[in-house]
Amino acid sequence: MSYGNLIRTWIGKLPLIGGLTDCTKANHAAAAKEFFIGLVFSSIPFWLSAMLIFFQTKDRSRGMVNTIVDSLTPTISNGELLVFAVSLIGPIFYVAFEEPEWAKREFPQKLWHACALFFLGVLCASLFAAIKTGASFEMALVIEFSIWLTIAAAALRYIATVYNKARTRPEEEMRGQTEDFVKKFQEHREGGNG
Repeated sequence: MSYGNLIRTWIGKLPLIGGLTDCTKANHAAAAKEFFIGLVFSSIPFWLSAMLIFFQTKDRSRGMVNTIVDSLTPTISNGELLVFAVSLIGPIFYVAFEEPEWAKREFPQKLWHACALFFLGVLCASLFAAIKTGASFEMALVIEFSIWLTIAAAALRYIATVYNKARTRPEEEMRGQTEDFVKKFQEHREGGNG
């Protein structure tokens, strides 16, 4: 066994990311396109609010980067990212546990995904509920933690999207089925006219 195959085998056994060894560059490209377009649209409340705050800020003496961070902070300062993280992981349950007819393979490591999603969802929801009920937290720490939880949720969403893309039928197979259908349809049509 070559060194590359050994690493591939070892990575293939890792929880959550092991199934990535069976995914192609095309799967990643399609998933990245879908993921980033969805992320841009679903995060509009954050970046649009930050942009409006930024352009209304008159004092930019702290520099451009600090002014941008200061503009973004009010949009996430009350636990909003915790709700966003839960919204990112919610659809993964459906994707992971659905077994469509077109799927050429099962969603990899469903149980690991279910456990990670449950843990992440409960943690985010609990923290958000605690904030809203007036629990006393160091909010700077909560904001930083919510950023990391959102990054984890986004990573899980991207991985699930790649896995889902890898389950779909290859384009050649779909094209062949379409051509077969058209051919049979034309034969049927020609046979009915004779």
